[in-house]
Amino acid sequence: MSSTKYQTCRLECKVRLFISGPSSEVDSIGQRLGAAMVESAMGSKAREGDQTTQVRAAWVLESPLSLETAIESHLRWVQQAITPYRDFLGRLAAKGYLRVHCDIHSETDQCGFEISPDLLSTFVELGIPLEGRVHL
Repeated sequence: MSSTKYQTCRLECKVRLFISGPSSEVDSIGQRLGAAMVESAMGSKAREGDQTTQVRAAWVLESPLSLETAIESHLRWVQQAITPYRDFLGRLAAKGYLRVHCDIHSETDQCGFEISPDLLSTFVELGIPLEGRVHL
């Protein structure tokens, strides 16, 4: 349940950190974070006229909190999970390998939610984009 200036209504939230990029760069952090591998594929990348094969991987770290838990709690869980790896994740984020995705399901179009700026500071400082999708 969410109580905001709009009305009291039921929201369901889920937050995921997606990590994708060359397997050689993202596999170790995916494993350390306890993320689940969702995809691994062979690809080719042109480099100075040569074709080199590169394995790409995708990992997802999903908040284990219940769907009824507030969006801020989900974001805080992800924030705490990534804090020990800030430097490494910052380098991956600079290459575009990370994003945080928030799904919010609402029972009505009159619901609202709030996210405090200090909670978002970690993602902003690391350059991790935050995507959101609201389902009515």
